[in-house]
Amino acid sequence: MTDSLDMLGPAIRTLRKGRGLTQEQLAKAVGASRQAVGRWEDGGVLPDLRHACYLAQVLGVGLDELVFQGEGWAASGTTPAREDILGVTAVEDDGRLVLSKAAARHMDLRPGDKLVITPWGPTGVAMQELEAFLRVSEQ
Repeated sequence: MTDSLDMLGPAIRTLRKGRGLTQEQLAKAVGASRQAVGRWEDGGVLPDLRHACYLAQVLGVGLDELVFQGEGWAASGTTPAREDILGVTAVEDDGRLVLSKAAARHMDLRPGDKLVITPWGPTGVAMQELEAFLRVSEQ
């Protein structure tokens, strides 16, 4: 099995190109030099944890997905435990989703709260409360 860290560089390159970003644009977004991005993509150097977190955010994936090339649970060898599932929802005719009470409690949501929905891997999404998202994205 290939060490997933060996594949981090190609994953960064693939995700960057998928977002239509140049190395220079990505570098600016994560506070690094274009040369650093090139070294990360070539596999010569691994990004430090701070830059890896910024990369994941800018590239629209979770940090684990960046490391495991967007394969999610399958690549990491884990699946959520049954007791960790917060509910199942159906897509309404107009495309809306209704969160379960357990999911709303877990996220500490109140009526009127707004959520940001972002891509998560090839077919998933992630949700975060808007104010929390804005705090993280301003850092």
